[in-house]
Amino acid sequence: MRRHDRDNMLPFGRRDDELTRVLREEYGAPSDRAYWDSLEARVLARTLARPAAAGAGAAALTDEWWEPFAGWVRAGLVAACAAVLTAAAALAYTRSAEARLAYESVLETPLPLPSQVAASTPGLSAREATLRYVIGP
Repeated sequence: MRRHDRDNMLPFGRRDDELTRVLREEYGAPSDRAYWDSLEARVLARTLARPAAAGAGAAALTDEWWEPFAGWVRAGLVAACAAVLTAAAALAYTRSAEARLAYESVLETPLPLPSQVAASTPGLSAREATLRYVIGP
């Protein structure tokens, strides 16, 4: 399908050439050369203008490119604080999860049998505890 045909389609595949013509006349770019010359002059005048004196009531242009963004400082600080707090919470959670995992891995690791016996019999040496385990019921 050609671009012209696609632009001119209505729902269910019907075309409306009259509507297309009217819309193009209404929203089309002006063909008058004077319009484009005056537009260029206005843009250049606005771009090259110096800021108006304070209190003059006219909207002043800024000298620096970053000055229009000065109003965004508060929102930027709030966003930065939120990002720092989120990162700190994620770091704290990760560290606590790592510590919990390390603790559980130590507790769940079985000790060798003589060490278990020696650890569970207070007051005896490791050798006596092992002997008691071997001879015991």
